[in-house]
Amino acid sequence: MERITEKMLKAQVDCLNKMKGFENPPYSTIGSYCLSFAYGGVSLHQYTTTGGGIREIFPCGHTTKKDLFNRIDAYIKGGEWLGMLNFLDKVAKVVAVMIVSLVTSLLLFIGALIW
Repeated sequence: MERITEKMLKAQVDCLNKMKGFENPPYSTIGSYCLSFAYGGVSLHQYTTTGGGIREIFPCGHTTKKDLFNRIDAYIKGGEWLGMLNFLDKVAKVVAVMIVSLVTSLLLFIGALIW
């Protein structure tokens, strides 16, 4: 496995921010992600207030770059999967509405033929 660099972690954070609709967000943009370096480790944070309040995404504290890289990778893949599920859910709802509409039209047509 290759060495994980700060640049690689920042690229992942940029990917997360783009998934949330943030393109190079300014400091403390609510909902955007950032890295925190302390205690010889690194952690992923998300801004919760415009004053710089944050929440820690993974409850493991500051960890190694490699560990955080793997955690963020799984987080991104999970987000992509959820995005696909949300898309499929929306498609299923549209199809259901179309089916109900079609059945209703057929029933009205049959009713008109009978009368």
